[in-house]
Amino acid sequence: MRYFVLMLALLFAVPAFAQTRETELRDWFNKLPESRQNELKNRLRALKRLPKERQAEVLKAAREGRPVLTDAQRDNIRKLGKMDYLERVRLYTTAAELQVLRRTRGKEFDDAMQLEGHERVKALREMLHEQRMMHHMRNMPDEQREALRGMSPVERQKAMRQWFKEDSERRMEALEGFHPRIAELRQAAADGDKDAKRQLRRTIADLRTLDMLLQRLEPEARESVMSKISELTIEQAADEVRRALQKQWQNEMRNRPNRGPRPEERGSMRPDRNGIPDRPRRREQ
Repeated sequence: MRYFVLMLALLFAVPAFAQTRETELRDWFNKLPESRQNELKNRLRALKRLPKERQAEVLKAAREGRPVLTDAQRDNIRKLGKMDYLERVRLYTTAAELQVLRRTRGKEFDDAMQLEGHERVKALREMLHEQRMMHHMRNMPDEQREALRGMSPVERQKAMRQWFKEDSERRMEALEGFHPRIAELRQAAADGDKDAKRQLRRTIADLRTLDMLLQRLEPEARESVMSKISELTIEQAADEVRRALQKQWQNEMRNRPNRGPRPEERGSMRPDRNGIPDRPRRREQ
């Protein structure tokens, strides 16, 4: 990998070197196994997505033969690689949501980040909840949305929270109905089986992640995925949603050609980036 980045650095920095070494780099790359080629392509895409200042730092480090990543960054990447697919989806989408908060509610976000430990987590969680609640408002029936307009701000907030809670519970109940082991795990957990409790917590978290992704889809696309969901594992369903989100995002970009997407917007629509694989790595047990 260091050789690959060093070659790229020299290609970008020295035109004469680029002319004489381009063929060598291409030949070297083509001789690699396909899996290694795909890995390097993904890393190059990740490099291009970095801010220009960070790109310059990475290329400079490669030219000087220094490590591109710090020990802490390498450790984080190792941890990321050990995570399950949906765990990485949760991590990535939460990071994207935090970036949106930073952009849209900068002062409140900065104030929350100044808090310590549990208080900071509590403040950020509340802001994320409000943001998700507003995002799901587009799924609220017209008559309920109209009723909100006649309420005071306090009443409106209370009504929105109640609707969001009830709607979330309804959606989760529907998703749980598709999972063959939920009832079995609940019974085993109630009987004191610690492993069942762990599996149940993980399964519920995965279903909530799937629900979060489904709610980002337009109604027609969401109905299409839901019609197939009984035949898929949770990971396969999440990957189906990912592809639908990517298609939806591309269509939106085509419909507004004069406006380039902000990174935060891309992140909110494409949970396949920053290390999240295109397809689930293994079937759910």
